[in-house]
Amino acid sequence: MLLQTIDRYIATVLFKSIVVVLVALIGINSVFALVDEMGEHKAGYGLLEALNFIALTTPRRVYELAPFVIFVGALTGLSILASNSELTVLRTSGVSVNRLLGAVLLPVILLLLCSAAIGEYVAPIGEEKAEIYKAGFLKESAFSTQIKTTPDKNPSNRANGSRLSEYHWYKQSGLFMRAQALDESGNMLAIKQYSVNEHRTLEWIRTAESAVYVGDSQWRLKNVVETRFEEADVSVRKFDYLLWETDADPRQFSARVMVEPRKLSISDLLYQVTYMQREGLNSTQYELALWSKLFQPLSIIALTMLAVGFILGPLRNMGMGARLTVGIFIGLLFKYSQDLFGPLSVLYALPPWFAVLLPILITGFLGWQGLRRVN
Repeated sequence: MLLQTIDRYIATVLFKSIVVVLVALIGINSVFALVDEMGEHKAGYGLLEALNFIALTTPRRVYELAPFVIFVGALTGLSILASNSELTVLRTSGVSVNRLLGAVLLPVILLLLCSAAIGEYVAPIGEEKAEIYKAGFLKESAFSTQIKTTPDKNPSNRANGSRLSEYHWYKQSGLFMRAQALDESGNMLAIKQYSVNEHRTLEWIRTAESAVYVGDSQWRLKNVVETRFEEADVSVRKFDYLLWETDADPRQFSARVMVEPRKLSISDLLYQVTYMQREGLNSTQYELALWSKLFQPLSIIALTMLAVGFILGPLRNMGMGARLTVGIFIGLLFKYSQDLFGPLSVLYALPPWFAVLLPILITGFLGWQGLRRVN
């Protein structure tokens, strides 16, 4: 019963500390992001619009900062307990290091689950909405220039930012397709398709005003012009509507294709990696993002072990300020090492999972060594 009370007390102190660190870091991060957003030169994109964009992307920042926040928050909470000599009392009372680590991991695992849920279900939706919202402030002249071939008969679509005027390429076997604009439903505008046979010879070119997904792996192309190149002849055919069968679904052409890999959910990353590997495309960036998300729980646990080892070991006689300084330095070092090993994996052709896992293994080993020395 006493140990359960101690567990609850430690968990409460750590939870409060982690929340305080989270609020502080998110606040600082949001201020810098706001300054960056205010540098955007878009028509009608002012302070309120930038604040709305920051609010939509905040869940993603919470998820990305989770390992660093939990580490610094755990270090802060343990520092408070150490400064009040409570950790010393617990140790002299016979509470083992492993028992203390278990008490510390309770709130950490709870927050880890919350972070995973935010990263998988909340943050990707916010990022997609933010991209759509921001695209709505592109200048009308820029939109008109890019979509000359497909005039929008409904001006309200442009006003509410439902169109993303960005080129998007898609490949499937010998088919290469470019969509000049996408909308938030995964429909395409100003499409151009090229079909190449196994001899790398151009078979036909097809243009269409728009494409709408009708289900069963089929898209309905509107106002189609198809030019076929045969042995000694070139034929042109026109269709009001034409069905196009493909493995791609609206998910492949939604606003999420505009989102950076690190901002996508695990399911979206798996979908993108599968598609790119099937088509022989370079999927390294998406694989790095995928493994980073899959291994994030391990990184949080490794950093927590390191925090406990530091407080009970080399930092036990230091003041609160010195502990936080060392903690922030270690947290930043961990983050920068992850950012460094990603590009190195591309440069030296290392497996993406190894590049992501290596800093976590080093951190976990250092934490385990620290716990073993004070045990």
